[in-house]
Amino acid sequence: MLHALSTTTKAHGVRSKDYVASLLDWDSYDESFKAAIAPYLYQVIIETGREAIIDLGIAPSLYDPFAIAIREYQDKRTAKIATDVNDETEKQLRASLIEGLNAGEGTHQIRARIEQVFGFASTQRADLIASTEVARAMSYADIEAWGQSGVVSAKEWYRFRLIIDTPV
Repeated sequence: MLHALSTTTKAHGVRSKDYVASLLDWDSYDESFKAAIAPYLYQVIIETGREAIIDLGIAPSLYDPFAIAIREYQDKRTAKIATDVNDETEKQLRASLIEGLNAGEGTHQIRARIEQVFGFASTQRADLIASTEVARAMSYADIEAWGQSGVVSAKEWYRFRLIIDTPV
């Protein structure tokens, strides 16, 4: 994006939104992101599924990490993660860049805006996304492993109500 920004200029009469949209090929970023996270997500599913089988007292070799359901989940989930993350990043970039362009900011100021959006995406936001997606993959792997075990036929959620006595 920084390269595209330095080699193109916004033509007079072109809407800022259209100019910003032309700077990146978000579809290719979705595919690259999906390919980058797929092995990590799959590793979480493999390890968690094996642990779930072991917790049931069953040999871990009976867990099939190559099951079609697992591969389909991984493919759909990584595509959704990539698309959702990139859509949000694009939205934040677009808003910041349009604000800068409309304010007449120069290349250095616009560059700082881009770095700010990507900096946030690679730190706090990335940590939140990673922890959410790991938890989601672990939950899926548990349920898939239980289903493969032939031992677990259903799951049941219990609600815990915490009552704290407080002086009135």
